[in-house]
Amino acid sequence: MQVDMKEQKLSTEAVKAQLMEVTLVQKHQNEIQTELIRKQEELERKMQEHHEESLRKQVQLAKEQVELEKKQHQTNDEIDVILEMMKKQQQP
Repeated sequence: MQVDMKEQKLSTEAVKAQLMEVTLVQKHQNEIQTELIRKQEELERKMQEHHEESLRKQVQLAKEQVELEKKQHQTNDEIDVILEMMKKQQQP
């Protein structure tokens, strides 16, 4: 009878030790999962910032292109005026 009690006590201690180990493993897994979530959120934030910056640059480039096209049209108009004046001067 006393042997059974010792075995049961050892068995109980073994289960407690295993539960402690499982608890520690679960805690560690939770910490890792929390860190992964934090890193995923940081990555998503950086990707969003990069996307927004890319869009800002595209808008800026489009504005610059419109300005250059306006200048090109203005230059073409000035060239047309100069050519017209040259034609008039060459006419007798």
